[in-house]
Amino acid sequence: MRSRRLWTAGLAALFISAVGAPAGGPAKVASTPEEAVRFVAEARKAGDTGGILAQMAEPNRSALEWVTKAGQAYDAYQAALNKKFGDGPFGALPFPAAGESMKWTTSIVVVKKQARGKGQVELTVWETNKVFRGIMEQQWTSVKVGNGWKLLLPVSARASGGPVLKQGPDGKRVEVVQVVSDDAISPKVTAYVKEVMPKYLALMQGLTKGVGEGKYKTRREAEQAIARAQEAFFREHPEPELKKSAK
Repeated sequence: MRSRRLWTAGLAALFISAVGAPAGGPAKVASTPEEAVRFVAEARKAGDTGGILAQMAEPNRSALEWVTKAGQAYDAYQAALNKKFGDGPFGALPFPAAGESMKWTTSIVVVKKQARGKGQVELTVWETNKVFRGIMEQQWTSVKVGNGWKLLLPVSARASGGPVLKQGPDGKRVEVVQVVSDDAISPKVTAYVKEVMPKYLALMQGLTKGVGEGKYKTRREAEQAIARAQEAFFREHPEPELKKSAK
């Protein structure tokens, strides 16, 4: 059922743990696009979702914050199931909590940058982690906001093919998987998130309450209930296309 979260296939690794002020105090202000990337890398390693969101530019930040809350609601439902019926076949949660999976990140570095206009820079970043073999290459957009720089982190991503050999900053050739991503969120998506996500949270909270109150006799019955509820919900509220425009 986790796959039914709004856009979670491309976001689960980033945005499921608690939202709030970044760990350690006020948000850091990046003086350069590269520094914004470094702050995101540090937040990922610390499992600090608030620290990531603090480096994001609108409208992506608000939209992904709602997605984070949807993830929290789903995890609360799973926790209620585990409390009532014991751990499922895949353990306490069917997927690792993102606060932990974010910590798989070992590095995120900028290997290339190109100006796209006044106050906007396209960055080519290489990410490595403890689970994925090789390097993931993505295009991130950085924009000038006030006195600092923020990032339009991708709202969706997919591998464009198998690994290829590329020369890294240190001159060594390494395996790189190019990830095609889209950092644009349309006004239609923004409006959808603001209208629909509160309703989705209410749905999940109601289902979670039902588990705690003993509405379902078995775990399977409860899982079937959430499957039917989510299917009906997204049939009534179809998810819009993410992409605003091609780069």
